[in-house]
Amino acid sequence: MSLAIAPSSVTFASLGDTVVVSASLTDQHGAAFAGVVRWSSSRPSVFAVTNGGVVEAVASGSGILMASFQDLSATADVTVAQEPATVSVVSGAEQAVRQGLALPADVVVQADDAGGSPIEGATVVFAPAEGDGTAEPDTVATDDEGRAATSWTL
Repeated sequence: MSLAIAPSSVTFASLGDTVVVSASLTDQHGAAFAGVVRWSSSRPSVFAVTNGGVVEAVASGSGILMASFQDLSATADVTVAQEPATVSVVSGAEQAVRQGLALPADVVVQADDAGGSPIEGATVVFAPAEGDGTAEPDTVATDDEGRAATSWTL
């Protein structure tokens, strides 16, 4: 007898995304048979799984999806790696000063995945157009709220 999970690995790009996985049971002759499979997550803080095999991304990270039936078991890799879908200005866009002076407040942006969840650790490159000043620092990793800030000098 054997137990297999399909697909054998799952990768999510956004928190809240789901995928349905399936389990197949076969007997010693290779014939499929029915049975109630139990699902579990090695990292419930990263992904959850329902009794019906619906896997949901909860936080960035990775873990093992496990299926079991009697003394049989199977595993699949699960990775949650958020990808930026939008970067929006949170504050600092409407400031004005004379050429050569720093804006009074930082320019702050937020990176979100396709589901609208903020992304921690995304790299944001602030690249002013020619004649629009300089950003310092020009490369910033987002914080736990998905935000990155820079000082802008015109």
